[in-house]
Amino acid sequence: MAGILYISVNSVFLKRLLLIIPFLSCVAVLNAQIVSSAEAESWDKKIDSILHVLQGSNEDIGKANTIFELGLLYDKKDNYDEVLKLGDQLLMLSQRLNYKDGTGFAYLLISKYHHKRKQYDLAFKNINVAIELLKHAGNKNGIAKCYKHIFTLYANQGYSDLGNKYLDSAILVWHELGMKKEEADLYILKGALCTYLGENGVALESNYYALDIYEKLNDRSGIASALGSIGFAYFGSNDDSLADKYIMEASELYKKENDKFGYANNIMTMGDLNLKQRKHTDAMKFYNEGFEIFHLPGVTKTGIPWSYNCFGRVYSSIGDSAMTEGDVRTAKKNYKEALSYFSLSLKDYLVLNLIWAAAEVKILIGEVEYKLKNYILAKKYLQDGLKGFKNVEDNESKAEAYLYLSKIDSVEGNLISAYKNFKLYNFYIQRSYNTNTSKKVEVYKARDRMQQKEKEIELLESENLLKTTLAERQKQKKIFAYGIIAFVVLAGCYGFYRYRRFSRNKSEKKLLRDRLQISQDLHDHVGSTLSSISVFSKVAQKKGEQNNKEELQAVLSRISDTSGEMVSDMNDIVWAINPKNDSMEQIIQRMESFAKPMLAVRNIRFTLDYDPSILELNLDMEKRKNLYLIFKEAINNAFKYSGCSAIYTALNNSDHQLKLYVKDNGVGFDVNRELSGGKFSLSGNGLRNMNSRAEEMKGKLQVESILDEGSEIRLRFPIP
Repeated sequence: MAGILYISVNSVFLKRLLLIIPFLSCVAVLNAQIVSSAEAESWDKKIDSILHVLQGSNEDIGKANTIFELGLLYDKKDNYDEVLKLGDQLLMLSQRLNYKDGTGFAYLLISKYHHKRKQYDLAFKNINVAIELLKHAGNKNGIAKCYKHIFTLYANQGYSDLGNKYLDSAILVWHELGMKKEEADLYILKGALCTYLGENGVALESNYYALDIYEKLNDRSGIASALGSIGFAYFGSNDDSLADKYIMEASELYKKENDKFGYANNIMTMGDLNLKQRKHTDAMKFYNEGFEIFHLPGVTKTGIPWSYNCFGRVYSSIGDSAMTEGDVRTAKKNYKEALSYFSLSLKDYLVLNLIWAAAEVKILIGEVEYKLKNYILAKKYLQDGLKGFKNVEDNESKAEAYLYLSKIDSVEGNLISAYKNFKLYNFYIQRSYNTNTSKKVEVYKARDRMQQKEKEIELLESENLLKTTLAERQKQKKIFAYGIIAFVVLAGCYGFYRYRRFSRNKSEKKLLRDRLQISQDLHDHVGSTLSSISVFSKVAQKKGEQNNKEELQAVLSRISDTSGEMVSDMNDIVWAINPKNDSMEQIIQRMESFAKPMLAVRNIRFTLDYDPSILELNLDMEKRKNLYLIFKEAINNAFKYSGCSAIYTALNNSDHQLKLYVKDNGVGFDVNRELSGGKFSLSGNGLRNMNSRAEEMKGKLQVESILDEGSEIRLRFPIP
């Protein structure tokens, strides 16, 4: 069993390593706005041109903006001292001119200087000042630049998840301003981030959004970048065939555009694909080609240690193959070669102050040292690697490190420590398994959403064509009618005809909306559940092949629970569609038939009071469905989490509003934490679903809870 788990986590760990450096490269590219080698070579010419413009220019707003543009160019060239010098110059000039935008841009340049010097506290301090000034000046474009810079500050420290919200904010601002190129560039960066974090469904959607924008702009370099990022995301979700397809398409386009840097990133991923399949010669060929390109001027500095890392992994994999065949001498030779390259990679990452990337390499070194039976060194590197991951969410890497620490303790006879480390290994591998399983489902959902979007676009185009045709015909009818019909009676008849047609169309549109809503409910509840069952079935099949009865039983139980939930959802949808259930009497009976049997299992007392006048009400399908599902969710949450002994429910109407009240005497909960959707949230998704349903009815939902005293849910929505 331990051997099976080792193989599994090792493959996942390898995939994790393959994702880190491409993400770092993407951050470097978009932070410096590198799109091609030709542009990098033109920076000096641009700088000379701007310096010529600045000579003898008047001290005005135009000069301030020119200084800012020059500062950004020096930032791309990593000329830190010039960036700081121009930032100070821009600050003094803008303050004399009382130019708020320029003052904000000055603090942005100063923050960039501290960022380059790895002085992150000062970088954050100055960028926050820049944002406040630019907000006061109403400069949205400048604010977006600041948001993007904050994301880069977090990413270069290994806290990409913390900077994600700033990346989203920058995307939103540039979308509102219609700055499509900038918006698409950040979608590519978001795709790389989500692939690194394992959120492959979101990554695919972000990259497809970028591809759509680049195609509309006819930006060939952008299209190549999007295609490569899509392939990168598929590689992150272990779909090697699609990864190969998109990466090859991107590489061909990069060649045509003479974009050597983009081409280098793609062929490095091609090397990863070949290494994954243990095609060592082909992998090394691709890595060497990328390594040569990374030595060119204007290319991100992370490329060199990335290449060393890749070389080390090839030799380590060759050593593993030799060890499997019993050739210990060849294995040791390749392990030592791997260590030499890992050491070079580690040295460069530490110089670049990329602590989290260095931590990954330390764990790799610890693994190889273990294979060479250098247990003291192995333990040191593994423990140092774990320290580097202290604030980074990387369950796979942590699991790998603890597994090898457990093995070392076993060899040294420290069984208590070996047991503790093995427990930690199991903890992180289980978290990794749960996360990866849910994210594989997200990939399927993302594909389905993209296909659905394409169908909607085709349908919209067909509808627009039909509307145009109908409009032309209608125009011809009016011309004919105005020419022939000249008296009031026929005009009145024609008006009556138009009125009847409008009424019929209105009824048909309402029916169509109802059908679309039913279709959406079936898609949301049944489609996603069937996808989950499909994924769990494959997992069950694999566990069966491994004769792992305990985990097989757990997966089968999960399939059974999911199927039961789907049947329940189907019953709710069918009940909501049936017009016989429009009356409040039917709704109340449904509520009681759901709650009483379930609560009786735990001896929970259930009371439902209602105003007799509400029995005369008839609710439409949408409100009937949402009222029942909010009640059902409230009862479910109380049943599962509150530990209550009684639930009181009331229904009444006043002021043309129907009101639902659900109260339990349970342990209560922290409402803010649940709604925030944190890792330990018990019912946050349910509460957010209830809020969404209340908004669909144009109603209002209030949730109040006091720890150890119980919870209250109050819903009110308008009725005729």
